[in-house]
Amino acid sequence: VTDATGTALVDVLYPQNYHGWVEVEIEAKASVAGTETRRTTRFILDAKAED
Repeated sequence: VTDATGTALVDVLYPQNYHGWVEVEIEAKASVAGTETRRTTRFILDAKAED
């Protein structure tokens, strides 16, 4: 589900022991009026300082 600007928020939940060494790749796809768009992002899982 997206907002009026086409933005969608995603929460990534993971066990605490995965932070710092697991790299994640997330790809989002959308199709509007026959045109498909894809965006990909990569990041390493992080932990909060208090964790």
